[in-house]
Amino acid sequence: MTVTLKLDSRRERRLADLAAASGEDVQTLLQRWLVRELDQPRPLLDASEPLAKAIDASGMDDAHYLALLTRMQAESRQAAR
Repeated sequence: MTVTLKLDSRRERRLADLAAASGEDVQTLLQRWLVRELDQPRPLLDASEPLAKAIDASGMDDAHYLALLTRMQAESRQAAR
């Protein structure tokens, strides 16, 4: 994948300096940063945001949502046995 970034000259210099300090070229530095970021697990709050939006849109109240989660947890545990 090829990506084009538009940085102001101050940030571009800073990026070049960071790359030089690490003994890498800018492309390698950015690739390493991106891979590290993408390989990290997503925080639960971020990962669950689409589900939370769907529940809000459904109009389900907290009591029904909790009952649904409890039932699904019990079913999952039963299936695992």
